[in-house]
Amino acid sequence: MFLEDVLIWLYRTRNVDDITEMQKEHLPTLISRYPITEMNRSLNGRVTVQDLIDMTRKLDGMLRNEVHEVSFYGEDFHGQGTAFGETFDMHDITAAHRTFPHDTLVKVTNIESGDSVIV
Repeated sequence: MFLEDVLIWLYRTRNVDDITEMQKEHLPTLISRYPITEMNRSLNGRVTVQDLIDMTRKLDGMLRNEVHEVSFYGEDFHGQGTAFGETFDMHDITAAHRTFPHDTLVKVTNIESGDSVIV
C-alpha cells in the first residue's frame, strides 16, 4: 500500500475529523495535527506491515491522551429522541459524538476530579 492510502484509512477509522475533512488533499493538515509519519516522506512511498503497526500505535496513543470539551444534557432532554433515533434517558450512562460511530466506547474523565467512566 501507498502511504497516502494508509494515512487516509487510519485517520478515517479513528474518526479524527468529519469525513469531508479527511480527503487526500487534507493530508498535510491531518499529519500536522497527528504526526504519525514524517512530513517530508513521500506520500507515494510504500508502507511495510511494521510501518502500519507503528503508525497505528502512535495514532492510538495520541488519541488516547486527547482532550475534548463536552456538553451535558439532562432533564430538559429526558424522553426526547436522539440523532440515532433512540429515546434519551438521563439516568443511563451514555454519550454521543458527531463523528464516532454508534456503539463506540469512550473513556470520559473529569479533569478536575480525575474520575472516569466508560460510555
